Amino acid sequence: MRDEGRDVAIIYRKVPIDFSGRYDAILEEYKDVITAIDPLWKPMGGNQWNQVMPTKEDFTLLVNTCYHCELVVNICSSMVFDFIAHDKPTIYPNYEQPQLKKGIRDIGQNYKYVHFRSMPDYDTTVTWAMNKREIYDGIKGLLDGDLDPVPMTKKWYGIVNEPESPEKASERIWDGINEIA
Repeated sequence: MRDEGRDVAIIYRKVPIDFSGRYDAILEEYKDVITAIDPLWKPMGGNQWNQVMPTKEDFTLLVNTCYHCELVVNICSSMVFDFIAHDKPTIYPNYEQPQLKKGIRDIGQNYKYVHFRSMPDYDTTVTWAMNKREIYDGIKGLLDGDLDPVPMTKKWYGIVNEPESPEKASERIWDGINEIA
């Protein structure tokens, strides 16, 4: 898009439990386009999903990232809700990476997890990228206003949270747990 005269850049926020540095070469090669902002999570015992937790400072960092970005591109992530709280759309890539051996990871199976079943309309709740080119098409369409999944994404957000009081989500979770117990 920069070759087309568009002033765009990428913020790369890695998965909080990725301590590998596996993208360092790409980040270095494209440092004029990509800015890496590491999540501010801390290991609380180990480096497994359930042992790495966000810090209070990370919430501020994430809110500012959502506020200042135009959209998010993220595989199977709940970041869709962080961004829709700021009226920002999401692109979900849904295709296998060519460098991976068949069967190593099936990205499409992730979109069959239970939390994706709550989407009010699977086809229009987010912008789908079924191949690499569709990421470009999605970004261009969203920036140009030709695509607008935001109203449907807000409906989804309303299903999983109460948009009028998102700050009380944790209280509602605890109330739900207590009710079940």
